[in-house]
Amino acid sequence: MPRHNVETILTRAGGRPWKIDHFRHEMGAQIRAAGLSGIVTHGLRTTAAKWMAEAGCSEREIMAITGHDQPLRA
Repeated sequence: MPRHNVETILTRAGGRPWKIDHFRHEMGAQIRAAGLSGIVTHGLRTTAAKWMAEAGCSEREIMAITGHDQPLRA
């Protein structure tokens, strides 16, 4: 998608940008609502990559989904 504001990556439903604290709190609430524990927003991309590896995805598939430019190492 075209980016009109280089400082805004995600927007809310109304098109306004998320404020960092609100996004962090909402992510935490959704993680708890899903019944997950031991997961923090900061490590969510890495956690997802590890789960994909455990599910049998290749390193290249994981990199294409997460945006990593180098394979993750345990």
